[in-house]
Amino acid sequence: MKVFRVVLSSIISLSVIFLIVSLAAATPPTPTKHHPIIESVVIKEAGEKGFTLNMEFVKTEGNFSYIPLNLVGMPSENQKYVLMALAAFERQFSLRVTWFNIENHNIWSLTYGIWVKHEPKQTP
Repeated sequence: MKVFRVVLSSIISLSVIFLIVSLAAATPPTPTKHHPIIESVVIKEAGEKGFTLNMEFVKTEGNFSYIPLNLVGMPSENQKYVLMALAAFERQFSLRVTWFNIENHNIWSLTYGIWVKHEPKQTP
């Protein structure tokens, strides 16, 4: 019984090491047309003044929303796109963003999307 536990423990350890090495060596998705957007379902149009967002893919529940971006690169490399997406979100929904958090993948350097807390804009 003790030998069985040692063998099982060794197999599990080797499996975990193999999984970690495989994930680290995996090739991330690559951008198309020299643009960091992989296959963004939310960005309809990108121009000099910003994005037009396809809001059917933005999920909203109460005062919270998720904006999927799917960008290659870490958030620090995609600052312009993240900020433009937040501005488009405020503009198209007439909301004020009070907090946001960027969801990313550290190993593959991907920016998945933005978690947003918002409130109605105050009209002066």
